[in-house]
Amino acid sequence: MAHNKLTYILIVCLGLLGQFAIEMYLPSMPSMSKDLNTSLHIVQLTISVYVLGFSIGSLLYGTLSDKFGRKPIAFICLTIGLFGSLLCCISYNVEIMFLGRFIQGLGFSGAAVVSRSIAKDISPDQVSLAKLASLLGVIYSIAIAFAPIIGGYIQKYLFWRMSFVLLLIMTIIVIMMSKYKLEETNHNKRDLTVGMVFFDYKEVLMNKYFLVYNLISGLTIAGIVSYQTVSSLLLQVIVGMDPERFGYTAVFVTAALLIGSTINRIVILKYGMQKMITLGAVLYLCVGLFFILTGILGVINVYIIIIPMMIYSLGSGFIYPNCSSGAMSIFNNKAGTAASIYNFFQMLGATIGSLLISTSTNTNQLQLGILLTAIGLICLSGIRFLMQQKKYRVII
Repeated sequence: MAHNKLTYILIVCLGLLGQFAIEMYLPSMPSMSKDLNTSLHIVQLTISVYVLGFSIGSLLYGTLSDKFGRKPIAFICLTIGLFGSLLCCISYNVEIMFLGRFIQGLGFSGAAVVSRSIAKDISPDQVSLAKLASLLGVIYSIAIAFAPIIGGYIQKYLFWRMSFVLLLIMTIIVIMMSKYKLEETNHNKRDLTVGMVFFDYKEVLMNKYFLVYNLISGLTIAGIVSYQTVSSLLLQVIVGMDPERFGYTAVFVTAALLIGSTINRIVILKYGMQKMITLGAVLYLCVGLFFILTGILGVINVYIIIIPMMIYSLGSGFIYPNCSSGAMSIFNNKAGTAASIYNFFQMLGATIGSLLISTSTNTNQLQLGILLTAIGLICLSGIRFLMQQKKYRVII
């Protein structure tokens, strides 16, 4: 249906802004550190500040969209993200940049929550939601692969602030699309009181299946964001890549995510969600151990970093859509609240992972390997718990 196609386009646009805000300026980090008169280590923390704002904002918008609808909340959160992008454009020191990044996170988190809520609204069952999540993952992979490339060309031919100017323009376009083209998909708005909101949050947080799916997905994002945080140091500073070439490395990593999401969409009916999540966790563990081994040996080059991260991304294509579907399909009329909590814990994990890798003394990939190994082991423990439990009931 034409309506559904347009809805899918808007779901993608709402979800992409938050990712572009992380990816596009990565090639410019060394230049930003010089221009803002601070260290690369401090500039790396702008990712942590962003995902912290993203995690806090995630708690707010889902319940509001359950009460007032997806469309008005999308407009509000995009406007907040627009203001944050404007601050980043005009920042003349790192403190203003931190503030702008935090506000960006607060705003774009709402776009992501609304995007996930709309996907739940238009999906009739768990398998359909998993397929949609995989399809969106494919589209995200293709689009996000271009963000660091664009940022690399901006850094080479223009100036790092233009990355935030471009993000500002993109946000304005999505605001206009949401205002005039987005149709409301929440047809069962809830007349929520403060007490009901707390009850909803409590009910979602007390569901052990939801929490385990959330944990696995959050650790997946933690690994990805940790790599994004340290990638500029590993590949530009240590290996010596220029910004333009560095931008193209994201193509290979996101191509692997694209392949993983595509494979998952094809084979999920045959093998099931839990087996695919298990395979992804095993790949995480293998990548982490490889980074530890090569880090101890002091071997580092482009291939040593990129190929293992491609394998990690392949595993993410198995884990992310299935965990998202598994968590979101538990709740029917609390989709917004569930999406808020789900996004909060994802970004909380990303914040912790980013902070850990930013505050470590990174001389090579060893610290990243330790983190990814821990992620793989915890994910395997989580999926073991899920496989030992009886099938959960869907909460109405």
